[in-house]
Amino acid sequence: MTVQQQQKSIVPLYVRVVTAMKQKIVAGQYERGSKLASEENIAKEFGVSRITIRQAFAQLEQDGLITRQRGKGTFVTDTTIPVILQSKLTNFQDMVQNVADAKINTISMKKIRVGNSRNPREIHEFFGLPNDDEIGQILRTLTWDKTRLHLVENYLPVELLEKIPPKEFRQKKAVMRILHNKIDIQLGKAEAFFEATLADQEIADILGCQVTEPFLCERVFIRFASGKPLQMVNYYLRGDSYKLRFDIRTDNFDFSAFEDQ
Repeated sequence: MTVQQQQKSIVPLYVRVVTAMKQKIVAGQYERGSKLASEENIAKEFGVSRITIRQAFAQLEQDGLITRQRGKGTFVTDTTIPVILQSKLTNFQDMVQNVADAKINTISMKKIRVGNSRNPREIHEFFGLPNDDEIGQILRTLTWDKTRLHLVENYLPVELLEKIPPKEFRQKKAVMRILHNKIDIQLGKAEAFFEATLADQEIADILGCQVTEPFLCERVFIRFASGKPLQMVNYYLRGDSYKLRFDIRTDNFDFSAFEDQ
């Protein structure tokens, strides 16, 4: 990684403060309508300068989470709380259904060069395509209460993209459902990976967030039963508005595994 790349990967201090304060508001540590501590005290709490706190306050005020009153102080708004969407995932059906049930808006359906994608290495390894080849890309947003919260990015072979009429997305159908209506899909192996990532300029422009804002990326690789790659899906989920739920079985818990041998 070059020095320039390292610099771009560093999240600005004020963005870290904004993220931490949003989490405190959502958790109730900063109660709705309550007065926040002074800039000086919050700067000490986070170990940053007052200039950084002023930058963070400006962003939080723009997001509608706090209000500043001259001569009185800074207060948590008593009406605006960030939306937290919760997904319960137990199988691939849940993943597809979560998207199908949401309010989805299509941003674009197009063919792009692999090298111009956000994930050229993963696309090359999964689809076996070099950077100069084309791949189908679908960009959609998940909207809640008129706010774009998450970005869904599908990559699939060009020949499959061409089978999807754009008008079908206006009916808010999942990509898997549309493809199932067009071709006989026999699903094979699917893998899902989760990783922390940062918003790039395109994500920031689409979702109206800050560049380098933290996101959770859920990346899913899906194959046909034959083993041929079907699609790769990226779910970019805002870190301050998403919660992932897993149901964990306890009936098969083995206490003997902890006994001294």
